[in-house]
Amino acid sequence: MYEKALLHVGYDKTGTTALQWAATSLRADLKVLGIDYPQPIQDNNHLAVASAFFTDPTKSKFNLASGRASMPVDQLRREDQHFLATYQSMMKDGTGLVFLSFEGFIELSEEEHSRLRAWLLGLAQNVEVLVYVRNPVKYAASAVCQRVRTGRSFNIPNHRYDVRIPRLQRVYGQQNVLVREYDKQKLVGGDIRTDCFTVLGMDRATADNLTDKARSQSHADNTSISMHAVGVADALYTSLENTEFTSRPGSATRFQRAFDDALAQLPGPPFRLSRRDVNELLKKPEVISSCNYLFEEFGIDFRPDALAVDNERGTVDRMLYDLNRQQGLYAGIASILSKNLSCMSWHPKGYIASLTREITGQVGQIHLLAIDIVNEEDQDWRTSDRFPLRIGYYFSTADTPRLEEARAEIPTGRVLANQTTNVALEIQLPDLPGEYQLTISLLHENLFWFEEESSDFSSAILRVTVGSDAAARR
Repeated sequence: MYEKALLHVGYDKTGTTALQWAATSLRADLKVLGIDYPQPIQDNNHLAVASAFFTDPTKSKFNLASGRASMPVDQLRREDQHFLATYQSMMKDGTGLVFLSFEGFIELSEEEHSRLRAWLLGLAQNVEVLVYVRNPVKYAASAVCQRVRTGRSFNIPNHRYDVRIPRLQRVYGQQNVLVREYDKQKLVGGDIRTDCFTVLGMDRATADNLTDKARSQSHADNTSISMHAVGVADALYTSLENTEFTSRPGSATRFQRAFDDALAQLPGPPFRLSRRDVNELLKKPEVISSCNYLFEEFGIDFRPDALAVDNERGTVDRMLYDLNRQQGLYAGIASILSKNLSCMSWHPKGYIASLTREITGQVGQIHLLAIDIVNEEDQDWRTSDRFPLRIGYYFSTADTPRLEEARAEIPTGRVLANQTTNVALEIQLPDLPGEYQLTISLLHENLFWFEEESSDFSSAILRVTVGSDAAARR
């Protein structure tokens, strides 16, 4: 049994992505130090643990964003319980400290947290909770950027620290809830990773070394987008609102795949709230209540008088005035970025067929396959400049769900309605010998794979045996 479980519950926009990515990539290093970060089943966090304790997991905003909430609730619960059992199996013989992280834990109700705590106490002698809170003005600016780049409307959010933190204290005990300020001037080492590592019990030198190692492994932290990018993203939301693109499950992920790279490249000054936005935010009764609570309980001063509005605000206000005059330009850019989306099939019906069911060959060999692409819909599947229609294939093993991914062009650039298109597809075998499964499908690049978007589309699946050159020479 673990001596302690540390539950990191968020909040969002407090460096959670960077921290979770670091913890996942440094699992082996953490294990040596007696810290277990259970291998995440999805992404780099423990969403699957949190989802299992929601009374109705279809209401979780994270399940809604990922598209999982579109599953029948009984099926989603069965999947969640399977994931929870998998985690329990991973953790049942643990020692030392176990660390779980997901910003969605904060969403759980008091009763749901009670069930989560009971589950954790079956694996650890004690449970502690770690919460990072952020200046409401800086949080709102960061959250607005995140909202618009995931296809949601422009609005200025805030958190009810005065409601959710007392809820945690009632369930886990006041002495077991640690609240820290997310601010580079206040974090140990000026970094969320170093700060959290010290909370986990590391000395400063070890925490710094692990943070440096995480930085060196090429993961880019979330960066803000420009004022112009926010304007274009909001125009995209307006133009796509109530279309199949945004109304189908998984719209946040789909929006990011389609537009995030373009939004990130739009030049301009970083997005900031205007003076009017700041004043309106800080006058909200719930913000005042939350800020007073944090100061009175933890000495964290986010009260309006303490949040000095710098002299650049006037410049930002003038800039916003100019940007408001450019809504037509933003709408034009949005129209270019979203071109061809309106004529796409969002629930493709059809399949890939191959007379070949098995391939045997040597590492790196090229095999030519004849495949049929069958479109059973009344509309064409067409390519576009931004979202090319391509054949995609990938190999998988029992341990690795997707590797050696590759693409091939469709010669005509389209698959006609209610027609079969014949294609000669070159497949290069993996570089390592072994047994593989080959999946051949279609995709709109930067958007979706057909079999992931629609249950009415079937990929071709082949068995592949790859031998080594040395074995062939013998």
